[in-house]
Amino acid sequence: MTQPTLNTQGLMAALCAAATWGMVGVFVRWLPGWSAFAVLAGRFLVATVAMLPILFLAPSVRHDLIRSLRTSTIWWLSLPAIGGYVLGTTAFQLAPVGEVTLLFTTSPLFIIAYKYVVRLHVKRNEGFGMLLAMAGASAIVLPQLSTDRAVSWATLAGYLLALGAAGSIAIYTLWFNAFAQQNIAPKSINVVFLTCLLGTGV
Repeated sequence: MTQPTLNTQGLMAALCAAATWGMVGVFVRWLPGWSAFAVLAGRFLVATVAMLPILFLAPSVRHDLIRSLRTSTIWWLSLPAIGGYVLGTTAFQLAPVGEVTLLFTTSPLFIIAYKYVVRLHVKRNEGFGMLLAMAGASAIVLPQLSTDRAVSWATLAGYLLALGAAGSIAIYTLWFNAFAQQNIAPKSINVVFLTCLLGTGV
């Protein structure tokens, strides 16, 4: 598969992720009486049930998952994934959906910042994307903070939790890439299934 094709698929996946998180935010807003953990457990339970037919109908996928569960890498990867979901869902309950969605999708900023700190090479388009993302986030969030009307502590907490969720996803991405370079990374579908399974018990 060529690099342009990979870049296109990655961009489409990122756009879909942003859209689905926005829809999740709307759904969470419809359940104001539910705790974040109850909402998460329900989401993870539905996702687990939806994935079960794949495991039953595809023996190769099932065997690969069982083999992956015997390694520590898949368990480590599930931790920041669950953390991101917990923080993100809680943020939706505290702050406006659009702003939380925007802040949640800033995880690439954390990755690029990490590269700067450890002096890894940052591509020019990555730097440009970081500046563009920072400008977009600032254009949405800063006007809310600079208005005469005081911003509630709940909204500020929602912003911080959304950034924490983005940081958790950035940690997941960095760990996954590090494991992939060592050829010990599990398949993404296995990580998703374990994350959903563990999240059901949240």
